[in-house]
Amino acid sequence: MGICKLCLHEKELLKKSHIVPDFMYERLFYPKGLSNKKYKKKEKIYMIKFEDNNLRLTNNNVQTSPKEPDIICHGCDEVILSQLENYFKTNLLNCVRESYKNIKSSSKEIEVIFDVDYQKIKLFFLSLFWRFSISNNYDYNVIDLGEHQEIIRKMILENYPKGDHDYPFFLFSFLNRDNFFKDEPVTRLSMFLDIKEINQGKEYWILFPDLILCLQITSMIDDHFINKYFRGNDKVPVFYYPEKILKNIINNRLKKPVF
Repeated sequence: MGICKLCLHEKELLKKSHIVPDFMYERLFYPKGLSNKKYKKKEKIYMIKFEDNNLRLTNNNVQTSPKEPDIICHGCDEVILSQLENYFKTNLLNCVRESYKNIKSSSKEIEVIFDVDYQKIKLFFLSLFWRFSISNNYDYNVIDLGEHQEIIRKMILENYPKGDHDYPFFLFSFLNRDNFFKDEPVTRLSMFLDIKEINQGKEYWILFPDLILCLQITSMIDDHFINKYFRGNDKVPVFYYPEKILKNIINNRLKKPVF
């Protein structure tokens, strides 16, 4: 028994609660669409760690998402967090991974609009950041939400995403039909790509397999950000950039030749 960090009630807590859903890692390990039963070789990927506020590249292979004991109760995990995860996976992530078939290599940005609930996707991403902030895992606890941690906890618990100016995000991808089936994964895992101070808060860039997320955790949102990336509550745009451009962005932000 213990206090669940989401509902704040004393309940039986999970002994293995994931911080990032395992499905976020899938394409790193099983390229070419092969199942894990047919494809045994694990791809070598980069894990990025922070040491004294400096980035360090490692060559660790990641099997699954790290798990932690005694932070979330079964009810919150199954009823609240899992529903957000399933919505994101089914309605956006799978669609992004499927849309590569229609994306050619290009020298310019291509915007694809997905008909999906923006606010539910936002709550999913916020639930990840909230879990980062409460985690005892050294790789994650670089995320410090400060006063936003309690605000976001209540938003998740109450399924209340607030407005489009509250914690907005946008998504990049450099998947296309020419690079999806490369022997090497298009992206190597970098959970914390970049953090910078903005408008009395922080902007986070995080690289997931197939997606780069930019999320603003701040009390003061720039209208330019909303006007450029927000398409309405029933739409989520994903910007497909030329692979070379995004690889250069990653290398420049990390100041390391990751690609």
